[in-house]
Amino acid sequence: PATTEMYTLSRPDALPIWVKVQTTAGQQFYFSNTHLCVSRDLEGNQLQAIAATKFMASQAKTGVVHLLAGDLNANQTSGTIQYLLEKKALTIKNVTYKNPVDLDDTWQMALDNAGKSRPGTIARGASEQRRGGKECR
Repeated sequence: PATTEMYTLSRPDALPIWVKVQTTAGQQFYFSNTHLCVSRDLEGNQLQAIAATKFMASQAKTGVVHLLAGDLNANQTSGTIQYLLEKKALTIKNVTYKNPVDLDDTWQMALDNAGKSRPGTIARGASEQRRGGKECR
């Protein structure tokens, strides 16, 4: 039978949830779902992205594929996305972080999406209003 292991972390710099899946054929993969801090909490957003890549790097040693999905609360030109997809270093409080994993952008890989802009998903600030304007931390 297929099996799963699931973990939830509560620190603001941690990847919120991941699951390891083993199919009935014995194939394994990790699936992580995240909701990074809103981009106006830039440091929190970037620390969560760094935590996600550190976790993925620790699991990459096993050779198991890892999928990351969720609301990254960052646009294509943001430092967070540049760190994740282009492997550009992030510097936070005089500490420089390098992305240790190679990620593929599935939007660009999807049929007929190469070179196309992503659609908007939510009105600017709507998630902040739902949370009462609170920061991630």
